Amino acid sequence: MKAAPLTVPDPPDRLTTPDAVPEIVFRGGPGRIDPESIATAEEWVAALVRLKDRTGVSVRDLARATGGSASTIGGYFSGRHLPTTSLTALTLALLECLGVPPEDRPAWIETLARLRRRTATGR
Repeated sequence: MKAAPLTVPDPPDRLTTPDAVPEIVFRGGPGRIDPESIATAEEWVAALVRLKDRTGVSVRDLARATGGSASTIGGYFSGRHLPTTSLTALTLALLECLGVPPEDRPAWIETLARLRRRTATGR
């Protein structure tokens, strides 16, 4: 699933270092988060929120652009649930809309799979 075109402003300079979530590592310039540094579902949510805040788009805009429902997309940002592996195309479209570079997206999907395995096993 390819995301619909979405205009994303340049990230503000304040995103060059993490503030609220120090566990998340920024690399490659302002706003680029190293997904391998994300260790918990809470950190995944914080990273998504940070990316969404950087773009300035609403959950409804993201839902429209990705073809997902606002409830599903909103659940990702509120921490109600993580994206499922059956919705990888939706997750990739969401990452695209949030400005995650194409070369970083596989690492995000792998991080998500790792977090889902950890959640399933309770570790």
